[in-house]
Amino acid sequence: MRAKHTSRQPDRRPPFQWLQPPHRALAAITPRGTAGYAVARSCRNGFKIGPIFADDTRTALNLLEDLAGACEGGDLHIDVPASKVDFVAALEAAGFSPTFTTTRMYKGAPPRLDANRIFGVTTLELG
Repeated sequence: MRAKHTSRQPDRRPPFQWLQPPHRALAAITPRGTAGYAVARSCRNGFKIGPIFADDTRTALNLLEDLAGACEGGDLHIDVPASKVDFVAALEAAGFSPTFTTTRMYKGAPPRLDANRIFGVTTLELG
């Protein structure tokens, strides 16, 4: 038995919301190049911050502070890797509090990432 081939067009879908406005994005530029960047987007309650990729904790905190100012009020939500102890301590000192935890899992070899630069994951919806 042979499978019948059809040339069907993919179903139309609305644009992927994470990539659509309104969102804010900032970059930290130094004479050596880009030291980090961060993105905020509206979510159900306030703003979701992520990714935050930066060379160091100070740069990540500066990006977050600038984004918070651009978000015009509302709650800020950020998913921070547990390995970022200094960043978490600074966030807690600024009034952030944990609301839930997740575990990153891989089947097979994990991707090659520079985890030292990840201060906020892009989004749980994207992985």
